[in-house]
Amino acid sequence: MTLKLVSVRLTAVRCLQLALMGLLLLTGCYSDSETSNAKFLVGNGGDRTLMIIDGTGAVLQSIELATIEAKWSPDGKQIAFRTWAYDIGVLNLETGETTHLWHSEASDIWPRLGWSLDGRRVAYADENQDFQSRIYVFDLGEMPITHTDWLCGKGCGSPVWQPDNVNLVYVESLLQGEDRKDLFSRVNQLNTQSGITTTLFSPDHDTQAIRWSPDGQRLALLSRNFGMFIRDKNGAERRLPIVGQFDLCWLPDGKQLAFTSFHPSDGGDLSVEAYQLQIGTTNRIYPRESSQPGDARTIDVVFDCR
Repeated sequence: MTLKLVSVRLTAVRCLQLALMGLLLLTGCYSDSETSNAKFLVGNGGDRTLMIIDGTGAVLQSIELATIEAKWSPDGKQIAFRTWAYDIGVLNLETGETTHLWHSEASDIWPRLGWSLDGRRVAYADENQDFQSRIYVFDLGEMPITHTDWLCGKGCGSPVWQPDNVNLVYVESLLQGEDRKDLFSRVNQLNTQSGITTTLFSPDHDTQAIRWSPDGQRLALLSRNFGMFIRDKNGAERRLPIVGQFDLCWLPDGKQLAFTSFHPSDGGDLSVEAYQLQIGTTNRIYPRESSQPGDARTIDVVFDCR
């Protein structure tokens, strides 16, 4: 009887060890393999350059471009950007040439750029000093480049294209009122062929950025005041236990979200984080914990990932 009891205890301990090893292997798989294969567009707060980093935090390329926002084209060969001088343009990564599209009146740092999935068009949500917004769509396949625009109310931003390359989904009224603190938003859809706008839903929290998952089945939403949310195709929404700044993006695996995290306890430093949806853990991408305080590799925000 004693030998049998000891055997049972050893079996239980062995099962626990195997379970813990499985969890560690699963976590390692996500952080070391799938994350390291991703690339990120990051704004450098030290000298206002645009950096391309990988999932290990290594800087692959540093571009002399003082950007508020930047978004990769679907093929990764071009970057649509907005500078601190409020110029909108496209950078060709292969040639280094930039094409000017627009001079913006918007002076905030809300996400305002979005590529069509065919890589032919760039959407930009502009706003004047009276907070009146228009959505511009620039056709890069035309020479000279042409554009179409639509009035979209106040506080429009974060335009993302549907897979049909016809419909744009965007956020309206990110913040409104004289102090720009009223918590109200709508997620609308604009048909760029008919010009018809419809409201898809009104979240019960302010929303400043939206992104479709790679499979198009889920929508990630970032609220400045309430954190981050995942909304499925049936309209069910769940809040994530993380808080991001400015914008967010899906990693190509569709299992992780990258975002900029603010650390008040560390003197207000910013970092690029990846949240693993299935496990519920967060992994710091950049700068690494080993980075020295005060080094030049500080960041403003993560703009995009692929």
